[in-house]
Parts: sequence; C-alpha cells; structure tokens
Amino acid sequence: MKKWEMTVDGELLKIDEIHPEFAIQDSKASGRGEDLTMYREILGGINKFTVKIYYATDNQLEIIRRISRKPIVDIDIYNPMQGIRRQMKASVKCEKIEIKVLGDKEYVEPIEISFTQTGKDRV
Repeated sequence: MKKWEMTVDGELLKIDEIHPEFAIQDSKASGRGEDLTMYREILGGINKFTVKIYYATDNQLEIIRRISRKPIVDIDIYNPMQGIRRQMKASVKCEKIEIKVLGDKEYVEPIEISFTQTGKDRV
C-alpha cells in the first residue's frame, strides 16, 4: 500500500493530504498543589488523523458515503510523523459532503475527514 492510501474497514481510499495530530490527555488529578507545585498525571495520548480528498468520484465517493454514516471504523493509515503505518479503531467526523454532477458523473468537492483513535493500535 502506498503512503497516500489508507484502508477504512478494508476498503482502499486514496487521499491527497494527511494531517496527523497527537495530544496528551491528563487526569482530573493533574494541576497545582497548595504549595504551587505542578502535578501531572497522564492518562495517555490521543492520535488524530485528518485527511483531505480532492474531487473523489465513483468507488471513492461510495466509500466516503459509507464511512460518513459510521461512528467507528477500522483504519490502516501512514503516519508521516513516525514514518510508519498504523492500524487502529477510530471514530469518524466527516464534514458536509457536497456532491456535484457533471454530465452523468457525480463527484465530491474537496472534503476533510477526521479519524480519532478510540483504542490501542492493532498489531
């Protein structure tokens, strides 16, 4: 699989841009003590990947339609920050899909889809 391809629930999706994010999640016990000492209790990290797809048509458009209606999917995506592929379960956030018709062919305007990791990586 190429770097600019990912699988979503086993279906190949070609992407034009990948924007990875990583955030540390703190517990409620984190904060300042009475002596002004800072305490930090880390629960873990959250991986988020936002992908951009320009002018998807045919099969790619059908995949986008399917995943936009699913709350959780399995993904296999290249992480450019680490230089490796990652496999995980992720929640999906898909902005409004604008579908245009040109002749008898449908295509989608450029779209962003965000995938936020919901559990540990699959090996």
